[in-house]
Amino acid sequence: HQFRFIVAAEDGVELGNLKPFTRQLVRQMEQDLDTALDWLAVDHFNTGQPHTHIVVRGVTHEGKILYIAGDYIAHGIRARASDLVTRQLGRQAELEVQQKLGREVDHDRFTRLDRTLLREAEDGRVDLRISPGQSYLVRANRHLLIARLQKLEAMELAEPAEPGVWELSPRLEPALKRLGHRIDTIGIMQKALCEEAPERSVSHFTIHREVPPSPVTGHLRGKGLAGDGLADKVHLVVDGVDG
Repeated sequence: HQFRFIVAAEDGVELGNLKPFTRQLVRQMEQDLDTALDWLAVDHFNTGQPHTHIVVRGVTHEGKILYIAGDYIAHGIRARASDLVTRQLGRQAELEVQQKLGREVDHDRFTRLDRTLLREAEDGRVDLRISPGQSYLVRANRHLLIARLQKLEAMELAEPAEPGVWELSPRLEPALKRLGHRIDTIGIMQKALCEEAPERSVSHFTIHREVPPSPVTGHLRGKGLAGDGLADKVHLVVDGVDG
């Protein structure tokens, strides 16, 4: 068996070369797991956020089956990676964090603001009325969360239930993730197809998520891992003879 991870630092662009960072992270994992790891990694710059795919062979240096606790996979590796980024780039100022969250208000994809709203919601409702029991995260970002909810309302993914309270659509997370994936896919296609013909319109693009009804004939312009990169699937970008 094997373990697969994607490491995507929020400020991956500022890290520059991701290889030293990834090697440091795996060395820390080896210390935590008390075994040398047999691993491979590849850096990807095909989306707006540089990231690294890591595959770890499920065998220890003694040839035994490698077991990794679920909590370490879910939280431990993230904490180690976060600590490394902080050491390299320094701590984020609160104003900087606010500015980055502010840029997410109008994003057409699943954001940290959406994750906060879902975490704060009870029975599909999120209450942003000022109250003593409100978490610091909500108090500090209340204006951004309200602005995001107004954006979600325009997308028909949230609606006001009463003043300060919104009803969240059960489609919110999957719909935003699909939309974000589509935007990333179009970005990959634009990079592959529009370098030689920058005037090409997105209206000429066709995305086939399943086997197309008829053969696609053309020039292969690009390929890479599909989806989140953790499955055994690839994408192909074909410049069709039909334009």
